[in-house]
Amino acid sequence: CTPYTKAPLKSDIMTLFRNSGIVGSFEGFGVIKKMGVKPFFVFGSFAEEEPYLKIKMIVNAAKVYRDLKTAKIGILPYRNNQMIVTYVDEFRLYSQIGPVVDYISILQLKKAADSISEGKVSQYVEEIKSKFKIDSRITEENLLRSAKASLGMQKIMEDRSIDGLALSDLNPELHEVMGCRPCLYPEALARSVRVVGNEGDIGCTTAMYILNKLTGKPVMFTEIFNYDKADNT
Repeated sequence: CTPYTKAPLKSDIMTLFRNSGIVGSFEGFGVIKKMGVKPFFVFGSFAEEEPYLKIKMIVNAAKVYRDLKTAKIGILPYRNNQMIVTYVDEFRLYSQIGPVVDYISILQLKKAADSISEGKVSQYVEEIKSKFKIDSRITEENLLRSAKASLGMQKIMEDRSIDGLALSDLNPELHEVMGCRPCLYPEALARSVRVVGNEGDIGCTTAMYILNKLTGKPVMFTEIFNYDKADNT
């Protein structure tokens, strides 16, 4: 860091020393390298905005890197055999990045869903009806069942302190037991710092957690099959 945006034409000896921060930086790097630390490099004047922004970015990334050491990624109920290319070894994830993987059974989801009161389920359904247009093919029973399953999923994430959930939504047992997949996204969950991924994809769900932490914004799991450029759909 230099204390000037432009070096002075003349300076006394103390001002010269004050301007020689780059010398100390190079001397310090020798010690840092021997300590095994990999430094980041930021150059600029205190009067410029860019160095501050870069330092802030590095600090934010370092915080997320630290948070990963205590993160918990849930998988419900198991990895997706149809998407075997996305398989992530949970022990490698833990040893190299930090998050632990918590397996959640369909029975645990059913118990959580059954514990949600009818009043709370009905309130959630009414909230959905007030904000969204419901497709005519969706029956009241469909909506209630989906709401119950989704609120149960939210309860499990909160009760077990799950930071990110990889939902294996194509699991046949999930469909058989629950009658659907937890396909609704409760607003409280969307506004929280917890993320939900699909296809039992632990890697993508971990990436969603990282992106959410870096940006402080909601993150969505999605893939684009095709699109209409003219209609923007």
